[in-house]
This record gives sequence, C-alpha cells and structure tokens, in this order.
Amino acid sequence: GVVAAISLSISCIFSGIFLILTGMFILLIETPFCCAFIPQTEYITRATDKMGPLSVGIVCGVMAIITIAMCPGVSTGFAFLFLLASAGLRIREFILARRARSQGTALGPEAGIVQDAHPSFVAAPAYGADPMM
Repeated sequence: GVVAAISLSISCIFSGIFLILTGMFILLIETPFCCAFIPQTEYITRATDKMGPLSVGIVCGVMAIITIAMCPGVSTGFAFLFLLASAGLRIREFILARRARSQGTALGPEAGIVQDAHPSFVAAPAYGADPMM
C-alpha cells in the first residue's frame, strides 16, 4: 500500500491508501486478537463473524478488483493476488461447512484440516519452565 501511495498519479495514491485500509481490515478479520486492545474493533469482528465466510470472501474479492482497477502495477498486483487468495480460502471454508452440514457432520472452521491418525507428541517443558505445570 505504501509503495502504491508513493506516486504522482492521483488514482494510485488513492489506491495505496485504500490498500492500506484494506490490509488493516484483513488483519482485523483474520486475526482479531491483534487489535483486541482497541475496543471499537470488537464491533467489526462480531459483524464479520455474523456475516459468514462467503460474504467475507466476496468482500475480499471486490476489494482486490477495486485495488487493481485503480492502479495496475506490480505492488498492487501482489496485493491483488493475496486478496484473491484470502477470498478463495473464505469461499473454500464456506463450501466445506456446507458439505459437512449436508452430510450431517457438525464440523467447525477447521473442517479442511485432516486429523492425524497418530497420537500427538507431548514435548518436554522448555528450559526454565516449571515441570509441574
């Protein structure tokens, strides 16, 4: 976003600012604990959780198209690809949840993760850690 904002073209400056704001939005919806110290972000996090993965994926895709349409370039091209990847993962999450619901199995957001057949390895406590914990 910063690289796109440093430009002589007005549309590229606006695209860079839009890209910075989009990055903050993606950070907020993907990892809400990063902005937990700002009380106002809780409303946005709750709203995106209510929306579901399909509509969030569509919003990410629209943001990607707007960004690349305002200023086609290398830096906005990378942002376009990353936003499309985020949208694709959200749409995949929606499809897996819909498939699990139609099959009658109740799976959460980790539906795409294959469970390991072997029991998990319990490592020794870290150096200096209390072994009784």
